[in-house]
Amino acid sequence: MLTCSRLISRLALVAPILFSAPSRDYEGAECAIRRLLQPADVSPGTIALTSTGAAEDVDVLLVPTTVDPGRYAITVTRRAQDIYRADGIGLHIQTRYCYEYAYGEQAVLELQARAGYSLGSLVFNR
Repeated sequence: MLTCSRLISRLALVAPILFSAPSRDYEGAECAIRRLLQPADVSPGTIALTSTGAAEDVDVLLVPTTVDPGRYAITVTRRAQDIYRADGIGLHIQTRYCYEYAYGEQAVLELQARAGYSLGSLVFNR
């Protein structure tokens, strides 16, 4: 399981973006971030009960995490509706009403807060 400091160091190694000017030359589809998640260890055969009362096998269990505000260059892959994986760093991003289909797409994770209704934006490079 990744700690916040290990996750931040992984993000820093992947490709941090240091912008001094407010210009955004990485414009593309922009999606609001609902929360950041990281995978947790689960035993094989783990079952989850969903809110609809269904029993489902657990492939990946995602738990909330935090990352320091900033702008990070990442590569994302869509895993489910409103769930995107930051490839190679173990971070998942839950968005609000994001309809971008991505497989290894370049994006910018723009975090403005650690908590609240919206943490920032996931901006896809186009």
